[in-house]
Amino acid sequence: MTTYTFVVPGKPKGKPRPGARTNPKTGKAFTYQPGAGEWRAEVASLAMKTGMQPVDGPVFVNVKVTKRIADSWTKKKKAEALSGERWCIATPDSANVQAEIHDALEGVAAHNDRQIVGGSFERRWGERDYTEIEVTQG
Repeated sequence: MTTYTFVVPGKPKGKPRPGARTNPKTGKAFTYQPGAGEWRAEVASLAMKTGMQPVDGPVFVNVKVTKRIADSWTKKKKAEALSGERWCIATPDSANVQAEIHDALEGVAAHNDRQIVGGSFERRWGERDYTEIEVTQG
């Protein structure tokens, strides 16, 4: 088994919900994903820089999201957050972040994202926004 770890700076982005519109000129409907691609491309680029190559077997992805503590919080509240006494319940939700990461790793860590068979997700408070991703190919 080979494990790769990399960090994506900034706030994580969840998989956007698809939208649907009708072309006013033709009357035909079409779907789109607003805002899709930027964060996903950054995740894929950072994963490729680790030297990761797609495998045929199972892949495990562990995700740790760190959200920046608001400047307006009291010292007590900040201390509770940093010590783990205060849970980080924030957006985007874990399922959407994981879906976006899995899509980004398709063609990088695995040939298809259905090869991702397990992993974990953790969200915590910290001094800055970043996402740590650990990929184990087995």
